Amino acid sequence: MILIVTYRIFVFFIISLLLFFTLSCDSESPVQTPDKISVNVSQISGCGGFTSAAKRMDSGIPFTIDPSTYCNAERLHWLYDENTRTLSVLNSRILLNCCGDNTITAALEEDVLLITEDDQPESGTGRCRCVCVFDFFIEITGISSRIVTLRLDLKVDDTTLTKWEGKIDLSKGSGEIIIDDNALENCDTMGV
Repeated sequence: MILIVTYRIFVFFIISLLLFFTLSCDSESPVQTPDKISVNVSQISGCGGFTSAAKRMDSGIPFTIDPSTYCNAERLHWLYDENTRTLSVLNSRILLNCCGDNTITAALEEDVLLITEDDQPESGTGRCRCVCVFDFFIEITGISSRIVTLRLDLKVDDTTLTKWEGKIDLSKGSGEIIIDDNALENCDTMGV
């Protein structure tokens, strides 16, 4: 009798383990491994942005920007390719000092895609007395989530400001987010 009870407990234990491993290895399981991202391309325009088609084509920027509305708002454009798991992001019409060393980076921090635009004094020496508009472009691979929480930060000197944070639905393929809707007059010729 003890042998039969021990055998049943053993069989129950083995079946439980098999079910556990079978269910945990299921591709439809809600448990997902975190994305590992990498930056393929990052580019910063010169003063005046990537407003002309020639500038965008020469830079490989996959977005169309309407020059007649460029100065109306700072816009975050995004484009997602599900096959390559690539997210392309262009933030257009960013108003900064003309004399700066600018970069854009991306990192995945606790399920938040953090894109940081960085503006530091040119060659570490200082600033000039003019402002320009710039466009920041980044292409990120390894994004597999359908809904991404994105945060856009701007770091100027030692100060970091979150410009926008929210969710984007990558299943839509592309989109545009207004970051700043304050229009700038003749912004594409500022500082030129």
